[in-house]
Amino acid sequence: MTAVSDITPLTVRILRGVRIVLHILRILIFCALYFPWCSPTRRNKVIVQWSAGLLTILNLRVHVIGQVPHHQPCLMVGNHVSWLDIHIIHAITPARFVAKSEIRSWPIFGWIAKQSGTLFIRRHSHQDAAKIVQVVSASLQQGDLVCCFPEGTTSSGQSLLPFKGSLLQAAIDASVNVQPLMLRYVNQQGEIDARMAYVGDDSMLQSLAKVLSIRQPKVTLTFLPQIASRGYDRRSLTLATQHTIANALAD
Repeated sequence: MTAVSDITPLTVRILRGVRIVLHILRILIFCALYFPWCSPTRRNKVIVQWSAGLLTILNLRVHVIGQVPHHQPCLMVGNHVSWLDIHIIHAITPARFVAKSEIRSWPIFGWIAKQSGTLFIRRHSHQDAAKIVQVVSASLQQGDLVCCFPEGTTSSGQSLLPFKGSLLQAAIDASVNVQPLMLRYVNQQGEIDARMAYVGDDSMLQSLAKVLSIRQPKVTLTFLPQIASRGYDRRSLTLATQHTIANALAD
């Protein structure tokens, strides 16, 4: 049962909601007027600051475990629980994300994702997947951090869905390491907080309302030991990465 003290007062929820709207308007202005002219380094800095600001408004506390790969090109692979996953990772280190094409049509957030360099992939399209692998491999070779969620959809955060491993071929082609990472949203008792999961028939606004109702959301972002792609084929690399994250979730 949720403790009463864990529920955000209505007035605070409204205030946070207003601040989020203003925060979104700010990044929309940046994306439209500033991003086309600024350097990739400056753009990454703005994205990190904006994501960190969003987490501050939500009063979401992030606990980071492990070595963050700030300046090392690698393919970051994680479990997918919430629309907040991307912002949490962005707040710690700038990265290019690979996301399902449906996100591009989301109001506001889809446009922001596009402007911030997100790569969109159509699920169930082998031809599109092959093209994205080439783009991701080239991005990695240029020194970028790229992040993907091979489950292909969000889960409750309690266990891992089977991985779709096509994108891990990019790490092999670019000869870079895979960086497994694990996101775990917890309540005050340290247990998995299902309210943070963006699953089922909830809309984005309904999910946001759930997050706003939590007085102090918490998430642990764990960077697990990297896996060298050398010597692996795509299937074995996918399984090794999946087992690493699944074992961490079960620990």
